[in-house]
Amino acid sequence: MFLRSKSINILVRYGCFGLALLWYMGSAGAVTQGTESETKKANCKNYEIVSLGQQQRNLKLKCGYFGAMWHSNAGSHYKWCYASPLESSKNVLADEQIKLRKEMLASCAKKESVKTICKRYARAVVTAIKQNRKRRCGDVQRHTAWSASYSTQLKFCAGISGKKVSTWNWVAQQLFYHRALLARCSACQHYAKRSVAQYKTAQQKKCGYGPNDRWNGDIKRHFRVCSQWYGDPRHKAKDWNNYSKIMQRGLLKFKKDLLIRKRQVHVCRTKKTYQVCLKSTNNHYVVSLGDKLNVRADRKACKGWEIHTLVDVNGGTLNHGDAIYIRTAHKHYWSAQPSGILQANRTEPWTWEQFRIYKVSGKGRIANGTKIAIKSAHKRWLAAYQGGGQHVLINRTKRSSWETFTLRFVGAGTTAKSKRAMVAGVFSPRRGAEVFFRGQDGFLRYSYVHGGRRGLDTRTFRRGGKVQGGTSAVYSPRLRHAQVFYRGVDGYLHHFFFGRGWGHEVRAFRQGGKIQGAISSLYAPQRKRSEVFVVARNGDLQYYYFAGGRWRLDKSTFRQGGKVKGAVSATYASHRRHAEVFFRGRNNRLRYFFLHNGRWMMDANTFRNAPVTGTLSAIYHKKHRHSEVFFRGKGGYLNRYYFHRGWHFDHKSFRGAGRVSGDISVVYDAKRGQPSGFFRGADGYLRFFYMSGGRWRISSRSFRRGAKVKGKISAVYSKTSKHPEVFYQGDDGRVHFFSVRRGGWALQVFPW
Repeated sequence: MFLRSKSINILVRYGCFGLALLWYMGSAGAVTQGTESETKKANCKNYEIVSLGQQQRNLKLKCGYFGAMWHSNAGSHYKWCYASPLESSKNVLADEQIKLRKEMLASCAKKESVKTICKRYARAVVTAIKQNRKRRCGDVQRHTAWSASYSTQLKFCAGISGKKVSTWNWVAQQLFYHRALLARCSACQHYAKRSVAQYKTAQQKKCGYGPNDRWNGDIKRHFRVCSQWYGDPRHKAKDWNNYSKIMQRGLLKFKKDLLIRKRQVHVCRTKKTYQVCLKSTNNHYVVSLGDKLNVRADRKACKGWEIHTLVDVNGGTLNHGDAIYIRTAHKHYWSAQPSGILQANRTEPWTWEQFRIYKVSGKGRIANGTKIAIKSAHKRWLAAYQGGGQHVLINRTKRSSWETFTLRFVGAGTTAKSKRAMVAGVFSPRRGAEVFFRGQDGFLRYSYVHGGRRGLDTRTFRRGGKVQGGTSAVYSPRLRHAQVFYRGVDGYLHHFFFGRGWGHEVRAFRQGGKIQGAISSLYAPQRKRSEVFVVARNGDLQYYYFAGGRWRLDKSTFRQGGKVKGAVSATYASHRRHAEVFFRGRNNRLRYFFLHNGRWMMDANTFRNAPVTGTLSAIYHKKHRHSEVFFRGKGGYLNRYYFHRGWHFDHKSFRGAGRVSGDISVVYDAKRGQPSGFFRGADGYLRFFYMSGGRWRISSRSFRRGAKVKGKISAVYSKTSKHPEVFYQGDDGRVHFFSVRRGGWALQVFPW
């Protein structure tokens, strides 16, 4: 009997595409791609032979069956079979179609009447409807053909006019229609449950996905989306063959969607993001345009659309060969097309959106400023056409200059936040302006001039450990070389000096314990040694000086000034032949310590009416023969205390320069006989103030060629150019150096 056939019972109970769903759930990974291809070829060759034999029997018995199931085109049978999925190395859809044709031929051989055929149809349809209601498939129950009454379905079939041949073709089509809807319901319910579970997992992990069409907790909404993929068999196709292909496409689509979400949840759990800029060999930055499609390399600065989010898929440190996604400022992902076109319009990352990042030279960790290359999933390299200035492609099979980019980490508040560089500049009469700064790896670096060329020492200072805190450099005329003080990761003060080579001191400074905050060093000619002021962990100011052949510590004198809050700036007072120091106290007022008649004295009353709201910088005015100090005062403006027959407070001269939003560094300009200095303006760019014609003047336009100021500013006075020069860390992560050349400001940038 027709209903007793095992194949038909399976179709009624699960639906042919429900079995395909079981293939996805249970054995998607059981068959490798190569094995699956060969198995399909063998199975489909057998399906082709059996189908042609059944068609010959159809013609021999004169059954008159026709349609996509019944024809003598061997190639068409093979293609249909090959398009369907495997389940445990078997093609379930092809096997079910063979069995259905077998049942139809058996019915034809027995010459069954239309009434018998309709009874079988009614029983099969009522069984399918009960299964549908049991599974609560929702809106599919409202179709007019979905009646659970056996008599209604029997009359519906008996009302079909024509011969039993047309009746059998109609029955096959109707049975497929009901089974297809049932299979669609089963598949979409499974999809909806999995989708909601993935959304809840993403919410627990705080991934930030959704709510939207793909990420939400509405199970009915997911069911509707899935149903649209499969379509309605009444409108999409008229026979088993065509709609089978539509169902297969729907199955593959929801399978891919579930895997995408699974991958995104995994990436959310392990990923690490970096805010980066990519610079081509011609110094053009890569930009993802506002049309959310095109990518070009024609920008001179990195801001806004030029800043991309690099997602390290495996988390941890960004290393050579890591898998990455690149997300634009418009929240879309880069996607490498097989044609070699790079698009920036994908809302979710998948295979084509994944890239590999490689160091151009060497392997290991990728740091700021590293030369890198990017390869797509199609094994093609990212390239800036003509080295920059035009569009970006991803179609190169070999790597050269066009395929090389410089990676820059930018952006505060991201996991790729660059470490703040502690810059300390110094002027050497023999060499010129030199600078010590902390590199991206945390170790101290020294940029010097030798033989008219600038060099970079990255190895000597590794024995002192990494830098963690303040840095201060000073030139020693006795040693005829620069030296540096800094706070190490161990919390103690470290000192590098140059004798017959670089020497390192740390034990001598352990007597004062660990330190914190600012460091300010100076050279004391009367002792022919460097001296340094530091802040202890308890907030007290400490003073290290060299006497009697060893380092000595004064940690009690300055307790009367209270705890240090913020900046410290020391200078050498020639008229007193001793060091002096200014610092910001706990009440945000200046403290000034100086030596008088061999004793340390403190002046706090003079400065009580002017609060300090930021950093400060002190210098010794040789004309006035007294120390003076510049600081960020009330309202954020630059203020100055200077001494000329008494202390004077100047809080109006610098109003035109705007507010101070960062560090301040001042030097004595011997040519002008007045102080000159630099500070970070409200817009982030460097400002230079100097005295000319009896008035304070401000220069800012020249410094917009450099990056915005991010870290410490260190000014030096060059006796060669007879002009102040400045080092600072930019927001691009590099150290910038402005010097005067041929009557104008010249910019030089040092790598980390």
